[in-house]
Amino acid sequence: MRKIKQLYFQHDVVASRDEKILLMRSRYGARGYGLFWLIIEHLFISGGQATLDYKLISMAIGEDRRTVTSFLNDCIDVFKLFASDGQIFWSERLNRDLDQIVSKSIARSNAAKKRHNKNKSNSNSYDNLPDNGSVEDECNCDANAESLHNTNSAIDNIREDEITSSKNKPKKQPARKLPFGTFNNVLLTEEEVKKSIEKYGENIHSLSVEILSSYKESNGKKYKSDYAAMKNWVYERALKESPKSTKDDDFVPNLEPLPFELETGGSN
Repeated sequence: MRKIKQLYFQHDVVASRDEKILLMRSRYGARGYGLFWLIIEHLFISGGQATLDYKLISMAIGEDRRTVTSFLNDCIDVFKLFASDGQIFWSERLNRDLDQIVSKSIARSNAAKKRHNKNKSNSNSYDNLPDNGSVEDECNCDANAESLHNTNSAIDNIREDEITSSKNKPKKQPARKLPFGTFNNVLLTEEEVKKSIEKYGENIHSLSVEILSSYKESNGKKYKSDYAAMKNWVYERALKESPKSTKDDDFVPNLEPLPFELETGGSN
């Protein structure tokens, strides 16, 4: 049995017009043409010939046994598309194609072996050449090594200077937060206070601080950023409650939680 690595074979575009094929198609139609090529593929995979076992062939090509038996016998005895000795069957045309495939494969394999041996021979020839430049090469290598050492030393010095410089740079300190509100529990930076007053005005800012201060005191809440909490819900509440009082000293904050209130999480 041939060992075939190639997974395709020649299929003439005029095969359907072959006289034997036309005779077969006159009886079996296009279905018969499809069955023919399914059997050819089965033979190709089997190395050019296969056992004349109708059950096995029907399983291989996915067709019922009765159809395969009738069709294959006609292809052998009537249409002469296949040949058989009663035990095995084959296709003369397919075997010619397989012989060409195998011969080409062998030729390519031999050519590859010759190239490999030639390259190996050339490599051995180079290995046997006298090393006239060994002393000069050794000097060049020493010089290159010294140059590389000097370059690496300079780079190491630069890196060390950069590391020392970065260590000496003062770390940026976080802005200091100051306590505000009746209970001195609303912590804001000067920049946050400035932004709050610029955006909402002094009255709303003060009202917001008092709302948050009273809320934190009565509920024990802590925020990672009181300013974020004010932006999240306190300003909106202050804007709604501001008309209720005309004087800051008369203000009594409404401590009922709002349904839209969100916590920012964390602690001061």
